[in-house]
Amino acid sequence: MSIKWPFLRSKKDRNHCQNKKNKTQIFPRSSRKEPFSHFMTNSKVSVVQADICKIPFVPADRVFCFGVLQHTSDPRKSFMDLVRAIKPGGFIASDIYQKVPLKFGFHLNVLKSKYFLRRRLPVMDSRKLERWVSYYVDVMWPVSRFLVKLGHRGVLLSQLFLLDDWPNSFPSLRKEHQKDLAKIMVYDMLSPRFDTPVSLNEFLTWHREAGLENIDVHPGYNGIEGRGQKTETDG
Repeated sequence: MSIKWPFLRSKKDRNHCQNKKNKTQIFPRSSRKEPFSHFMTNSKVSVVQADICKIPFVPADRVFCFGVLQHTSDPRKSFMDLVRAIKPGGFIASDIYQKVPLKFGFHLNVLKSKYFLRRRLPVMDSRKLERWVSYYVDVMWPVSRFLVKLGHRGVLLSQLFLLDDWPNSFPSLRKEHQKDLAKIMVYDMLSPRFDTPVSLNEFLTWHREAGLENIDVHPGYNGIEGRGQKTETDG
């Protein structure tokens, strides 16, 4: 069975703050062939592709940024630029991958295999990485299935090989699609050009340095989540 990889992009297509060639692209609502065309019928929604460090809007009431900051070349700068895009009294909600302290478990940090492999894998274009991931999962899938049957310790060992217990996490997924999901998950771990986790205290410091009020930074579903409000007097 072949796999669809709808999110694949080459390096030159990936947006990040240091790319001077990035251009703002606004998709017309009348277009049905552009990405996110299902939003185009809503007169209150504009779909725009732009540099996160140069948001092409007047100050916004609210900014929601999940799953993005860790994949920019400078997550702190990206966060600060988002805050500057908020009007006084506006709100921001964002998240970022968490750098887990060693005391919470060696397998979550020092031997966190995603970052171990990212530092050691040779640079590959997207298609080559896709083939490598497909081959890797095909080989390691039986090993992972054996390990997860051993219980919690086995799942931790399987995670070191980048393979979580996804069949139990997604019980409604058909068996013939479980390995396909594993390939997509592993590719998603290894493909981003940037992947920078930070500590909870560091993320909290960014909110304070940005001059936000009513700050709430806490562990979330996919790392650390933060919320804050820009001061009314901030110009």
